[in-house]
Amino acid sequence: MKKLIMVSAFVLLLIPNIQAAGIVGNQASQATDLGTATKIFIGMTPHNPPIILPSSGGSFVYTISIENETQFSKIFDVWTVLTLPDGSTSGPLYGPVRVQLPIGWSTQSEDLSEYIGSEMPAGEYTYTAYIGRFPDMQINSASFTFEKQSTTTGWYSQNSGTTDILSAVDFVDPETGWAVGQNTVLNTTDGGDNWFEQPTPTYYNYFSVDFIDSQVGWVVGGFGTILHTTDGGLSWTVQDSGYSTGATTWSDVQFLDGNNGWVVGGYSGIGQTGAIILHTSDGGLDWETQLYEDYHAELEALSFTDTNTGWVISDSSNLLYTDDGGATWIPQDPGQGSFYRDVFFIDSSHGWIASSYSGQVLRTTDGGGTWETYDIGAPIYIESLYFTDANTGWLAGGDNYSGMILGTNDGGQTWQEQYTGDLIFFGIDFTDSLNGWAVGWNGAILHTETGGG
Repeated sequence: MKKLIMVSAFVLLLIPNIQAAGIVGNQASQATDLGTATKIFIGMTPHNPPIILPSSGGSFVYTISIENETQFSKIFDVWTVLTLPDGSTSGPLYGPVRVQLPIGWSTQSEDLSEYIGSEMPAGEYTYTAYIGRFPDMQINSASFTFEKQSTTTGWYSQNSGTTDILSAVDFVDPETGWAVGQNTVLNTTDGGDNWFEQPTPTYYNYFSVDFIDSQVGWVVGGFGTILHTTDGGLSWTVQDSGYSTGATTWSDVQFLDGNNGWVVGGYSGIGQTGAIILHTSDGGLDWETQLYEDYHAELEALSFTDTNTGWVISDSSNLLYTDDGGATWIPQDPGQGSFYRDVFFIDSSHGWIASSYSGQVLRTTDGGGTWETYDIGAPIYIESLYFTDANTGWLAGGDNYSGMILGTNDGGQTWQEQYTGDLIFFGIDFTDSLNGWAVGWNGAILHTETGGG
């Protein structure tokens, strides 16, 4: 019979006299009162609840703690059992492990994990840890529940582990990605089933993230902050752009390879604002100023298709274009729309602008020479765009009361609602036409494995 559940290896308890017992049977019996049972305790706490797994399966992380409040040193077993949605049980998944705990001692084991396969049924599960003598004597127990969804069609929630605002998301493949926001950098290596915070040397608001592979990436944000990592975010270094002040904010970052990248944003002060574009050709060791304009709206987003060709936008509906890597920037006039929030080019011809407050998407098929305007048919502020080819794309945003994700399969001429909820989304990213993520208010992360449909 095919094994349905895989168990991660770990050390449970760092205390004397630990012996691993063999696995016997597949179901624990009812609890038995041993007189001192009420003074031997076990606890089990899930990380980042509630746990909601997609139909494709996933893992969850938890902690087991035990305590001996009796007047005697105790020897007992610890093991876990899974109760399926239909009431049947499977296990032990962990253990049994023989443990001796001295008088008055307590201990715990953190970061334990279990994997639930795609073949397991949908519904609510109960995961229970027992303490006693395996398999027939249970002194005490602790449990928590989790859900496995019935289908991956559409968008479903992932648990970010934070309630901070998330501003941007970037995945390099369907498993490996980052989300950034309010003093927060998060990373996942399992498609978003589990997210973990990565410590950074600064704690400002981060507005954009861009990785070129699973190891090398950049994060930018408030106070002119530019962070760089070469080990997947395990460690970050601050890169000096010459604009590391409280008045400077970077809104977007894009790298085409390990050397060539751009950062856009601006500065604001009493009675003065300005736009800034920076460029590096050595991975951020040195940054050069390509544009610095006083009394110009701060820049919101950029999109380069190669080392020469790129566009930047501002919230005041300005569009700039370069065909020489940013040495010169030329204004382009879409002639319509207002409050530009995002720009995305899939190649040197096909591009889109999110005209946020007017609920419109502007499209060009000739590199910005001419633009067409399409209403999205929804009363929301558009915050982010992403396209995987000239026809297939998504947008995310919201208003004061709800958030929405819409998709298009005709290059943005018509849009179909894919998700509506009570959270505003600020960033969206896809690795292909099926796998995508959206992030936003209150730590929200949504994922689709079907292109949102």
